[in-house]
Order: sequence, then structure tokens, then C-alpha cells
Amino acid sequence: MFLSLMLLIFNNGYKSANRFLAGVFFFGSMFYLTIFVFFFGESLFYTAIFEASVPSFFYLIGPLSYFYVRSVLRDDVRLSKLDYLHFLLFAVIFLGTLPILFSSWEHKLEIARNILNENWFHPHFKINFFITQRQNTVLKGLHLFAYLVLIWYTFYKSRMQLKQNLTHTKQYQVIRNWLLILCILITLVTVAYLSAVYQMVVFQNKNHFLQMTYYQTLIMALGYLILILVLMFNPYILYGLPLEKKVNRNRNFLYEELNVDDLGPEEEEGRTIPGLYSFEYLSQIQLSIIFSEKNMHYLDPSFRLERISTDSGIPVHHLSYYFKNFHSLKYTDWRNNLRIQQAIKLITEGALSYHSFEGIFYMCGFTDQSTFIRAFKKNTGMTPSDFYKSLEKGDLKSV
Repeated sequence: MFLSLMLLIFNNGYKSANRFLAGVFFFGSMFYLTIFVFFFGESLFYTAIFEASVPSFFYLIGPLSYFYVRSVLRDDVRLSKLDYLHFLLFAVIFLGTLPILFSSWEHKLEIARNILNENWFHPHFKINFFITQRQNTVLKGLHLFAYLVLIWYTFYKSRMQLKQNLTHTKQYQVIRNWLLILCILITLVTVAYLSAVYQMVVFQNKNHFLQMTYYQTLIMALGYLILILVLMFNPYILYGLPLEKKVNRNRNFLYEELNVDDLGPEEEEGRTIPGLYSFEYLSQIQLSIIFSEKNMHYLDPSFRLERISTDSGIPVHHLSYYFKNFHSLKYTDWRNNLRIQQAIKLITEGALSYHSFEGIFYMCGFTDQSTFIRAFKKNTGMTPSDFYKSLEKGDLKSV
């Protein structure tokens, strides 16, 4: 659950696709927590809460997994009207849980008491208005299996389309391996879950069931854990697979104020590039960055890649990918360098005669002094005060 929240905040600009993945992790965590409460918990309170509220959200795991894989392979997160039909079963099951959600707490406790007494499929205590508990259990397994097939089909089809042009790129290999691992682990979890569903329907005794499904439960837990560890140790996965987009050429201000000569030697025809984009698309990205530099957008304390994306129409995660793979600096270093250059200019021109250092770093887009001093020292090798003292002594002729 913590990782899913982290994915929503720190996602390297690839927000929408990573939100699908965050949903998979969040609802997957809820599912595993429900399993723990159902089979191993002895608390009447938590059993009443989880078994009455959470089960319907299981039907979001399959659609969100599919949309994540598809959006990564297409680099397109838009959903059509038909795509929303994937959430229809969840909506039906959720509506079926409303009667018990709004039932009395005593009724929920009675259901929980029957569950803890191993009456899993007691006919008088329906958790869902439309289907029985046994039908719900079987439907979960079939639902997950259907999306497993759809995910594998999407992965294979899109991979074959991308393979010819992108095989040599490192980012493609990272994403290909990640999606392959994701599909394999989902397969293992699905097979283990289907086996557990069969055992659950056959065996009504909880102890016997847990003995028969020990390895299935272990495989499901390990698969989920491996998925989390792979993502945590390979953060480049969050950049996705940025495919070249057609930028809206109607944003004329980028092309009227700047010209191709601004791009410098990086636009040489014979230059080998490490991934995914044509020289024309790289030129458009470079123009958008130069435009922000010339208009000094970096002096805005709230300046982010989203500002460049809004001005140029280039997706944020494409800009993130550009800074990671093509630019000599990270985005934050590039922005801070420009701010420090402005600070040096102000100090050199005598701005400290009527401004403090605090005023200087605010004028240059920094919001706290420690970040300003750290960035200044990284660029000049000295603190701002030492720089000013050296400037007064005449030790610094030019910077």
C-alpha cells in the first residue's frame, strides 16, 4: 500500500500509466490483507470490516493490470468509451455489496462469526445481493484468468510490432523484461489462486484447506513480493516506453522565436542516438527546452517539467526520458545551474548592495537557503559568501 502511494507521487512524469500500476499494487495489497484476515485472523472486528467491504475491489486488479500493460506498450493512456466496460463487473459486484455495507454492525459481526466458525458459504448470510459467496469465489478466479489471457495477448502482439525498431535500445529492453516478469508472476499468482479456489470449494474445513493450499498461498505471496522488489530496485521502469509523438506544430511561438541554429552540433546527420526518437523529434524537444531557457522560466520557484510540457505539447515522461538519456545533466541539475548562473550574474553586477543573499536566492527561484548554497557550491566550488569575498578582492575576474 505504501508503494502504491509512492507510485502516485514519484513516477518520473509517466503519471497516468503508473497510476494504473499503483492501483494494481493497492488493490492487490487489499486482496492479500483480506486473505490474511479470512484464513489466519481471529479478530471478529477485522473480519467484519474486510469481508463486508473489500472483496468487490478484487475485480479492479485485472482491468488495471491490463490497462497498465497496454498503456506502456502503446505509450498511450487514453481510455475509449468501450474500455469502461471492463469495470462493469466490478460495478455490479460493488452494488451487490451495498445492502451489507449499510446493514447494522451486529449483522456484520454475525457474518464474521460464521466465517470464523468455518461456515464460509452459509446460505443465510449473503455478502453479495446478486450472487452467492461460492459463486463469487469461482467468478474471481475466472475473472483473473480472463485478464491473464488478455494481458499475454496484448504483450505478445505489441512486442512483435515494436521489436523491429526498438530492440537495440536499453529502455526497450528494461521495459520488455519488466513486462515479461510481470506477466509471468501474474500467471503464477493466477494459477495458484485458481488451485486455491478449487480447494476452497471442495473442502469446507479450514485446517484441511490450509494444509492443501500451503504452497499455493506461498507462491501467491512470493510472486507479489518479487514484483515489488523488481520495481523498487529498477526505478527506470517508471519512465515507461516513450514512443515518438506528433507535436502540435500550431504552437508557433516555439518556432518563431527560435531557429534550428540554436540546436548546436547535436543535430548532425550522422550522429548515433541511444533510443526511440528521430532527430526531428529530438529537435522539437530541444527547442522547447531552449525556449524555457531564453524566457527564464526557471526563475519561477514552481517551475517543473510540466511547464515545458504545457508550452510545447510534448508529454512529460518524454521530457524525463530526454534528460535521462540525451542530456548531459539531470533535469534538476539543469534547472539549478541556470538559477546559479543568474545568481552569479546578480552578485557580479552588485545586487548585494541593495539585496541580501536571501533576497538573491528567492529572485533566482530557490525556496530555501540550504538548497541554494549546496547548488552554488556544486557549480563554483565555494559558498555564495566566499564567492562574494573573492569577487571583492579581485580574485575572480570572470565566471
